[in-house]
Amino acid sequence: MQRASVMGLGSILGAALAAWATWYAPPMGTVVSFYVIEIAMVAVAWAVFFQYAKKDEEKMLLEQRLHKDSLSCLENID
Repeated sequence: MQRASVMGLGSILGAALAAWATWYAPPMGTVVSFYVIEIAMVAVAWAVFFQYAKKDEEKMLLEQRLHKDSLSCLENID
Protein backbone atom coordinates (compact mmCIF):
# COMPACT_ATOMS: atom_id res chain seq x y z
CA MET A 1 0.00 0.00 0.00
CA GLN A 2 2.76 2.45 0.88
CA ARG A 3 4.65 1.63 -2.31
CA ALA A 4 1.57 2.48 -4.35
CA SER A 5 1.18 5.71 -2.40
CA VAL A 6 4.80 6.67 -3.02
CA MET A 7 4.60 5.95 -6.72
CA GLY A 8 1.17 7.53 -7.23
CA LEU A 9 1.78 10.66 -5.21
CA GLY A 10 5.29 10.96 -6.63
CA SER A 11 3.95 10.80 -10.16
CA ILE A 12 1.29 13.42 -9.51
CA LEU A 13 3.63 15.83 -7.75
CA GLY A 14 6.39 15.07 -10.25
CA ALA A 15 4.13 15.93 -13.19
CA ALA A 16 3.21 19.23 -11.55
CA LEU A 17 6.88 20.00 -10.85
CA ALA A 18 7.90 19.12 -14.41
CA ALA A 19 5.12 21.29 -15.86
CA TRP A 20 6.05 24.25 -13.67
CA ALA A 21 9.79 23.87 -14.33
CA THR A 22 9.20 23.59 -18.07
CA TRP A 23 7.13 26.77 -18.02
CA TYR A 24 9.57 28.63 -15.74
CA ALA A 25 12.89 27.72 -17.38
CA PRO A 26 12.59 25.81 -20.65
CA PRO A 27 14.32 23.49 -21.59
CA MET A 28 16.77 23.31 -18.68
CA GLY A 29 13.95 23.38 -16.13
CA THR A 30 12.52 20.22 -17.65
CA VAL A 31 15.79 18.34 -17.40
CA VAL A 32 16.52 19.50 -13.86
CA SER A 33 12.99 18.72 -12.70
CA PHE A 34 13.29 15.12 -13.94
CA TYR A 35 16.46 14.66 -11.89
CA VAL A 36 14.81 16.22 -8.83
CA ILE A 37 11.74 13.99 -9.25
CA GLU A 38 13.79 10.81 -9.59
CA ILE A 39 16.02 11.62 -6.61
CA ALA A 40 13.01 12.49 -4.44
CA MET A 41 11.18 9.29 -5.38
CA VAL A 42 14.24 7.18 -4.63
CA ALA A 43 14.72 8.90 -1.27
CA VAL A 44 11.10 8.32 -0.28
CA ALA A 45 11.20 4.71 -1.50
CA TRP A 46 14.29 4.06 0.65
CA ALA A 47 12.58 5.69 3.64
CA VAL A 48 9.61 3.34 3.21
CA PHE A 49 11.97 0.39 2.82
CA PHE A 50 13.79 1.27 6.06
CA GLN A 51 10.45 1.66 7.81
CA TYR A 52 9.46 -1.87 6.75
CA ALA A 53 12.87 -3.20 7.81
CA LYS A 54 12.51 -1.59 11.25
CA LYS A 55 9.04 -3.06 11.73
CA ASP A 56 10.31 -6.48 10.66
CA GLU A 57 13.24 -6.27 13.08
CA GLU A 58 10.93 -5.27 15.95
CA LYS A 59 8.64 -8.19 15.11
CA MET A 60 11.57 -10.61 15.05
CA LEU A 61 12.87 -9.37 18.43
CA LEU A 62 9.40 -9.72 19.94
CA GLU A 63 9.07 -13.27 18.61
CA GLN A 64 12.51 -14.16 19.99
CA ARG A 65 11.60 -12.73 23.40
CA LEU A 66 8.29 -14.65 23.43
CA HIS A 67 10.05 -17.86 22.41
CA LYS A 68 12.67 -17.38 25.13
CA ASP A 69 9.96 -16.71 27.72
CA SER A 70 8.02 -19.81 26.68
CA LEU A 71 11.16 -21.95 26.98
CA SER A 72 11.87 -20.61 30.44
CA CYS A 73 8.29 -21.40 31.48
CA LEU A 74 8.73 -24.98 30.25
CA GLU A 75 11.94 -25.33 32.24
CA ASN A 76 10.17 -24.20 35.41
CA ILE A 77 7.52 -26.89 34.98
CA ASP A 78 10.06 -29.70 35.41
